[in-house]
Amino acid sequence: MIGITPTPAAQECLDNIEAVMAIFKTRVKELTARAGVPMIWQWYDLELLKEDLAILFQVMQQKSNGGFGIKHNIAGQEERDYLVKFDVTSRDGNQIFMPAVFSDVIRDLMANARKYTPPGGRILSGLDDDGHRIRFVVEDTGVGIPAEQIQDVVMLGFRADNVRNRRTYGGGFGLTKAYWVTQRLQGRMWIDSRLDEGTRIEIQFPRAPSG
Repeated sequence: MIGITPTPAAQECLDNIEAVMAIFKTRVKELTARAGVPMIWQWYDLELLKEDLAILFQVMQQKSNGGFGIKHNIAGQEERDYLVKFDVTSRDGNQIFMPAVFSDVIRDLMANARKYTPPGGRILSGLDDDGHRIRFVVEDTGVGIPAEQIQDVVMLGFRADNVRNRRTYGGGFGLTKAYWVTQRLQGRMWIDSRLDEGTRIEIQFPRAPSG
């Protein structure tokens, strides 16, 4: 029997598949948990939540075929690397109680921030539960949104003039879903953006009793 050692290209492909499968298993678990109850609240381990997002960005990096890197430490950031930060704090220590669907919103908005930020930019985000309200903030150093169109970007299928001809992947309804979920949770959503400087999105909603 002859042992087979994968070439670097084959190993990279295997690593990519493994990362995609890790995300897939997480998504199946989440979807199963809230089947028929899309707004159900559940407990999340903070470290696993951060690990899930780290894997998401790892897959993005691998799919770029060397087009950019992902770094979580500014000291390691190079010219074509994104600096990605995600911090979580909770009154419950190492867990946070939130709607299952909101984990989708976090992923979507962070993926959007990467999509519209050139390599070398920053994507800073944070999630906080103070016992009364849950607050999520994500800001980037991307292309921004024209001031007169900020109100429109939550409309299904709308794309701002400055990115209308940009090739992107995905359904293009991340902001629409985020706004819809926020409304369902009786919360508020703010968008602050400047062309060629970046965008900041903030979402707040009341925290539900945990038991």
